[in-house]
Amino acid sequence: MSDRHKTKAQLLQEMEGLKQELANFRQQYSTVNQAQATVLQQRETDLADIQRIAKLGFWRFDIASGEITWSAEIYRLFGLEPHQFSPSYDWLVQTIQPEFRELHQSIADKVIATGKTQTIEYAITKPDVSTGWI
Repeated sequence: MSDRHKTKAQLLQEMEGLKQELANFRQQYSTVNQAQATVLQQRETDLADIQRIAKLGFWRFDIASGEITWSAEIYRLFGLEPHQFSPSYDWLVQTIQPEFRELHQSIADKVIATGKTQTIEYAITKPDVSTGWI
């Protein structure tokens, strides 16, 4: 066999070896990725359980889009089933009992100005007209 053919044969053999290494890497990456997904899912489940037990939740408001994201427990605190509807900021403000709306607005203004989250508790009127605290 000529040197040229030997080189070609060696390159083909190396290429097959690299293909196998790539396949092995993909398998290892997939296994690690699946393990991380499992851990993440368990942590999300744990967080939801903790929020349910403590009757605590969280929500986010994207000022640019106007989109509100609630944790499942926030829905329950409002007397609603999780993801029963898409909350709006205006709807949220209307549920806040009047004596707490100014406090809510001052905290909201502070969050917008500083970019730092705040903790606040106030009374709301739930859809069934009972009073709740969030």
